[in-house]
Amino acid sequence: MPQTDAKPLVPNTFNRAAGLRSANVAGLKTYPSHQPRMELDFILYGAGLEVSHFRIPQIRHSDHLPLVCDFTVT
Repeated sequence: MPQTDAKPLVPNTFNRAAGLRSANVAGLKTYPSHQPRMELDFILYGAGLEVSHFRIPQIRHSDHLPLVCDFTVT
């Protein structure tokens, strides 16, 4: 893997952290999975990464919908 100065990728359920951007630029809702009403889940990233693909599959094995994201290193 090439060396990079990229900031960390932080997938989790929490409030947005300062200096990081959400991969979910459309603000799609993820909770509750049976009828999403809240954007409660985030994939956060910083400088050195760009989102190349983001989606929220309609898979309801949890009370939260999953987030799927591909990144490219810039």
